[in-house]
Amino acid sequence: FAVGVAIGLSKDQHGAAGLAGLVAFLTVTTVLNSGVVATMMGAEEAPLAFSKIDNAFIGIISGITASICYNRFSSAQLPTALAFFSGKRCVPIVTSFVMVAESAILYFVWPMLFNALVWVGEHIMGLGPVGAGLYAFANRLLIPTGLHHILNQLIRFTPIGGSAMIDGQQVSGALNIFNTLL
Repeated sequence: FAVGVAIGLSKDQHGAAGLAGLVAFLTVTTVLNSGVVATMMGAEEAPLAFSKIDNAFIGIISGITASICYNRFSSAQLPTALAFFSGKRCVPIVTSFVMVAESAILYFVWPMLFNALVWVGEHIMGLGPVGAGLYAFANRLLIPTGLHHILNQLIRFTPIGGSAMIDGQQVSGALNIFNTLL
């Protein structure tokens, strides 16, 4: 998502925007992975939200940020000593710094957003067949934009898709439960 959105939203659909999208995604997922967050918090474990930071939603945010950086800095001219990094070569560097700043914001926002998504998913699950119908309707509605991957990923890999105790191990997500039972 990060690469595709970055290329798609850049002014000339150049591959350098895709590279910047990849750099953006790798930056945010590295800065906010559960080990780093646990260290920053001084805790043994980070909140569950940070173990689920490498998802399609974060990829889309990374791609949008990368395309904005590409459109703004792809024609930047640096001083002679740094001229090698002028233009399109400057974009991934600038994008990484911007994503560090966005990661600082996501550090506070992502757990709330994740918890809201889990809350909605649990309530839809509680509706039984009506909830399944709502999920199917939302999935079909999002397919033309490609955003159905966000919804599917939440059901397949997070507690929204259910959780089960299998062989003394807590497993979350419909696809994870299925794979563990195989």
